[in-house]
Amino acid sequence: MFRIFSTLLISSSLLVAQDFTKEVAKNDDVSFIDPSDGYFDVSSFLDHPYGFIPIVNPITEPAIGEGLALIPMFVSRPEGQHRPNFTALGAMKTNNGTKGFFGGYSGYFFDEQLRITAGATSTSLNLDFYGFGAYDLLDGRSLHYNLDIVGGLLGAEWRIKDSKWYIGARYLYGEVDAQLQNQHDFHLLPNGTFLRGIGRQDTLSSILFELTHDTRDNVFTPLDGHFAELSLLWNDELIGATESFQRLTTSYYFYQPIVENTLFFGIKSEAKHNMGDSPFYALPSVQLRGAPRTRYQGTTVAYSESELRWQFHPRWSVLGFGGVGASWGKNSQFDDANTTFTGGTGLRYLLAKDHSMHVGVDLAYGEEGPAVYIQFGSAWSRP
Repeated sequence: MFRIFSTLLISSSLLVAQDFTKEVAKNDDVSFIDPSDGYFDVSSFLDHPYGFIPIVNPITEPAIGEGLALIPMFVSRPEGQHRPNFTALGAMKTNNGTKGFFGGYSGYFFDEQLRITAGATSTSLNLDFYGFGAYDLLDGRSLHYNLDIVGGLLGAEWRIKDSKWYIGARYLYGEVDAQLQNQHDFHLLPNGTFLRGIGRQDTLSSILFELTHDTRDNVFTPLDGHFAELSLLWNDELIGATESFQRLTTSYYFYQPIVENTLFFGIKSEAKHNMGDSPFYALPSVQLRGAPRTRYQGTTVAYSESELRWQFHPRWSVLGFGGVGASWGKNSQFDDANTTFTGGTGLRYLLAKDHSMHVGVDLAYGEEGPAVYIQFGSAWSRP
């Protein structure tokens, strides 16, 4: 049964490269079977210069509907380098009209002292706006709006000597056009309500400063260590932005083996606070499996999710997770938070043992109903 299911699960991401990988295997020392256990494994393929994962990823995010993303992801880890380099190109489309193209790069230089990141996108998102925090601005309804985004980012991160501390900065630029999908929906807003950013094109021009402490044993599916980060985003008219606002973010991810090689615990906690004249779509939202991405939005958000994974087989594992999140409006008190609870279960397969890369599926449930997520690596991915 496990082998049958592994074939169904993995074929969604690797079938499009079937002919290519057969030719590679004929001409190079590449095997897609791990000789130690006889199971499917892509480690030796990824370790070649042309190694990549042709991800065909179903999209089931409730905020944008159901669809498909095609993402060839090239992974390389030069000899002696602990962290891998990534290059990805992709396209996606969903049944609510959302579509887009994107690309990204993350690579290390000078013995992993320097990491460079870059990305670009042209995307059209169809989303729903529900209000801020517990303030029911729309009386239980939502505004359907579209975001057309063209932009990119360029950043650098420097490791402080030989420590686990990193300091970095990124520049982000975007042209964003926010329009209601139905102009008659303006009547849903209370009289005199001004929704900053709707019905116009904005320029986002931001510098993001980051201070990070990272002791994770790997970036794909961490088993031990932690990731802690404090960041400040500064979007300002002085550097070409339409509006001036700031966002302070604290993140902490913790991973701990409970029973060696068998039981693993993890927890993610984040808090974000916006200051200044932020467009409504740039306000943070609760990010939990089972909560639509824009459903719990506010000037301030905080959320935490824990996960327990049981590696009951050398290749297979099951997990359970649960989370809680809250959002506040600009003038809300702590007791006025819009709170949500989520939970679910998942199944994982160890696709690349040498890289500790697990893939699988999560079934989550929140107050808006069930949701399914396809996962490559950790659900809390941080390169």
